[in-house]
Amino acid sequence: ILLAGYLTPAGLGGYEAIPILLVVGGVIGGLNGLLAVGLRLPPIVASLASMFILTGVNLRLAPTPVILFDGWVLDMAKQVWFVPGALLTIGIPLVAWWLLMRTAFGRNLYAVGGNDTTAFSAGVNVNLIRIVSYAIGGMIAAVGGIALTALVSSVDASSSSSYIIGAITAIALGGISMMGGRGGLPGAVAGAAVIFLVQNMLTLFNVSQVWLNLVFGALLLFAVITGAILAAPRKEKKA
Repeated sequence: ILLAGYLTPAGLGGYEAIPILLVVGGVIGGLNGLLAVGLRLPPIVASLASMFILTGVNLRLAPTPVILFDGWVLDMAKQVWFVPGALLTIGIPLVAWWLLMRTAFGRNLYAVGGNDTTAFSAGVNVNLIRIVSYAIGGMIAAVGGIALTALVSSVDASSSSSYIIGAITAIALGGISMMGGRGGLPGAVAGAAVIFLVQNMLTLFNVSQVWLNLVFGALLLFAVITGAILAAPRKEKKA
């Protein structure tokens, strides 16, 4: 919405829009982190609250869908120069994540997710790690927004809610612990690939889209239960 409805009409719709969108995504993610850390809200509650607020703001900014007819964003659905656009939108975050996990911040991130009390005792600034991680997540979400805009050639403020259950199911299927400390971006990509495959299979067998949320819910339940079963032996060993 920011790109199509505001930056492009203002003459900032070229490649200079990329850093602007990433910064905005990072700031929104950081504010979400501040909600979770400062008010000590459960992360999922803070994230859902932020999403509802952003959805309301987006509906105010773009009450009707905005269609894109040209621009570099549409090239992302095909290719940029000789590189497929999907390779960029998926590959760049993966490379960034791979580099990040080889830094002290990456190790501290897993430590905080695994046991924040132990991490704090070891001298890790737990609150800062959490806020920065939310900011990075916001930047990755901005890349996702660019990819979605390229794919559908339009922006629709009311469409975001339809991706909630699919996103949560994808990370659960990707082996990412809801309690933190285990998982990573490659797992999320793998989980998203499974979701994409399931959607295509439902379409292939002419299954109504009405059943989509039911299937996602069943997959989410399966992934959470499987993850809990696999984690149980490790907890027993630690005990």
